[in-house]
Amino acid sequence: SKSITGHQGLIRNLKKLEKWQDCVEKTQEALKKLDDPDTITQEARVQFFTEAANIKSRYLDDLDGAILDFHKAIETWPQNFELHEQFQNFLEDHQEYLTLVKVLREGLVVFSELDHSIRLRIKLATILKENLNDLEESTEILDSLIRDHVDHPLVWNLLENNYRALKKWHPLIRLY
Repeated sequence: SKSITGHQGLIRNLKKLEKWQDCVEKTQEALKKLDDPDTITQEARVQFFTEAANIKSRYLDDLDGAILDFHKAIETWPQNFELHEQFQNFLEDHQEYLTLVKVLREGLVVFSELDHSIRLRIKLATILKENLNDLEESTEILDSLIRDHVDHPLVWNLLENNYRALKKWHPLIRLY
């Protein structure tokens, strides 16, 4: 639409001028004006939200605002796995591990396909172990993957390391 193109052009120009606060304000203004789903596509709404999030975190030192914008992007398109991964990577890059764990758990509810579930559970188990020192829950998640007949070398390796760290020798022996 002409209105969207105009907003995108203005935002591009503001970025070139490095007017970050104006850029975020115009992005939010565009989203309010273009609230009608017939006026703006789901992809464009997500792009506006993620762009605002990146500008807020990178240039305005507004991590909370950036996280809020990512949540709005997810609300706009909850079934977009790549968007979830982008948000997860953003949170990991900013060491927001508690929020990341919450987002990963929410992802497990939304994405039931085995491939997505495996990726989410491996990441959740890894974050719990490496960043939040929760070996017990990490091990439970990895055990659940084994129970679901997931034969993935990374799962076996992580589980073996967890059993060794927890000094759980009997379950470790059962792995072999």
